[in-house]
Amino acid sequence: MKLIYLPFIFISLTLDVFTASLTKGFTIEKLKFTDIFKTITVFGVFQVLMFFIGFKSRVLFLGKTSAFIHFSLFFILVFLGGKMVFESYKEYKNKKTLETKSEFNLILLSLATSIDALVIGASVSLKLSVEIFVITAMIGVFTSMASLLGIYLGYKTTYFANYPMNFAGGFILIFIGVKSLF
Repeated sequence: MKLIYLPFIFISLTLDVFTASLTKGFTIEKLKFTDIFKTITVFGVFQVLMFFIGFKSRVLFLGKTSAFIHFSLFFILVFLGGKMVFESYKEYKNKKTLETKSEFNLILLSLATSIDALVIGASVSLKLSVEIFVITAMIGVFTSMASLLGIYLGYKTTYFANYPMNFAGGFILIFIGVKSLF
């Protein structure tokens, strides 16, 4: 694998993070620095750690466990997306604003979006001999930028259309979960 492919790896790892952050931004009523900081930190830490674990334990995560990883991703994202759609509908009927502040949901979402980093870390370690700390630092930077952009755009978009965006965010998570099976 050539070094020219690294930016594409970074971008592909952050697309799910961007989408998940966008979805989180849909559910925030008033954006605060703590929301941004938590989101960036949790997504960044999970992406970097999972990539590093995959890189260091390359053989373990390739092969048969790959199917298990994709099914885990599917169930976590479908659960979170379904929960978000259900809560959005419930809140819409009660005419209240939905705001999901659960740290547990953020951790589950971070875990689900970083599973790809685990597998990519394992495959990159077999094909590329570069300094792991440089790669993980770049993943952290790209993930932080994607999280920041996603949560901000999600929040700004929700300002105009709260309930449809909450529904859309839930369905986006379900779609990513289903996509992980193929």
